[in-house]
Amino acid sequence: MLDESGNLSKRLSEEKPKGSKIWDVLLGMIIGVVILCCLVGAGGAAFFYFSQNGGLPSFGGQSQAAEATPLPATATLELLPTATLIPTATPEGLLVFDDFTTTGNGLPIQKDDDKLLSYTDIGYRMAVYTPKRLIWAPLERNFGDVRIEVDISRVAGPIAGDVGVICRLQGDDNFYAFLISGDGQYAVVKYINDFESFVGMEDRQVSEHIRRGNVKNHITAECAGSVLRLYVNDNLLIETTDASLQSSGGVALAAGTRDNPGVDAVFNNLEVHLAAP
Repeated sequence: MLDESGNLSKRLSEEKPKGSKIWDVLLGMIIGVVILCCLVGAGGAAFFYFSQNGGLPSFGGQSQAAEATPLPATATLELLPTATLIPTATPEGLLVFDDFTTTGNGLPIQKDDDKLLSYTDIGYRMAVYTPKRLIWAPLERNFGDVRIEVDISRVAGPIAGDVGVICRLQGDDNFYAFLISGDGQYAVVKYINDFESFVGMEDRQVSEHIRRGNVKNHITAECAGSVLRLYVNDNLLIETTDASLQSSGGVALAAGTRDNPGVDAVFNNLEVHLAAP
C-alpha cells in the first residue's frame, strides 16, 4: 500500500518482527559472557605461570637470581650433643699411682747434712750423704696386703749403695725393706726396734737380673700375709715368709749407704696394688 509519498510499502518491508529483536539481544549477551570468561581464564593462567616461575618478567634488562638473605649476626647454630668420654678404667686393685709430678701423696721434702729428699723434673730424688745409713720416704697412709712397684734410677754414688722399697712400716723402726745395689746384690731385711736381720737368707745375694751401675731397675715387692716376694725387672729373686710384723702398715721408698756415702737415686712411676694373701 502506497502512502501519499509512495514509500509506505518500503517502510513496512524493512521492519522485523518483535521476536527477532529479542533473539538478537540474547545472542549479544551470550557472546559477551563468552568473551569475558575467555579473558578471565587467560589472566588466571598467566598469573599462575608467572607465580611459579619467579614472578613477572623484568622489561628493564636481564633478570638476576635472588641472593640468599644472610643470617643475623646474633644467630647461632644448634650443635648436636657431643659424645661423652668414658674415662680409662683404673686397673683392678690399684691403690696408689704417683709419677711425682706433684706432691699429692705427701712424700717428705727435706735437706740437711745427712740426706736430701725432694721432687725434681725427672722424679722423686733421694740422696744419702753419710755412711752406713738407711733413710726412707713414707706415703701418708697405711695399707694391708700390697704389691709395690717402682722404677729406680741410680744417678751417682758408690755401686754398693742400696735402693728399694719398704712395707709394713710401723712407727719409726719396724718394717720390711726390699733392697738392691749397683753391684747386682739384693736382700730382704727386717727391722724390729732398730735391730736389722735378713729374712730368708744368711746374707746378701747376687742376681744377673739386676742391672749394674748407675742405671734404671724396676722393683716389685709383695707383702701378702706372711709371704714376702722380691722381683727385679719382672724376675722373681726371692720368696720367703715372716710373721714378725702385723699385716698392715706404711709404704715407703728407701735408699742407703754402707761403708761409703753418696748414694743418689731418682724414683719414678710408683704403683701400690692390693695383693692377695
